[in-house]
Amino acid sequence: MEAVSWLFSISSYGSLPWAIICPVIAQRYGRKAPYVILWINTIICVSLLYFSKSVTELFGSWLVLDTLLILLKP
Repeated sequence: MEAVSWLFSISSYGSLPWAIICPVIAQRYGRKAPYVILWINTIICVSLLYFSKSVTELFGSWLVLDTLLILLKP
């Protein structure tokens, strides 16, 4: 039951830094750079989900996945 609270709050922790970083990257390097980060992030996230053997690794995967959520918001 302790892990359930982390599943809901980890999206806030994971997406908050990227809400600041991604606009700066897009302004400095163009709009293509955040999408390259998004592709790399997707590969890492799917790999972590597929090969995880513990709950901690699943939390890490969700933390990495939250970068996707902040990049895809309009």
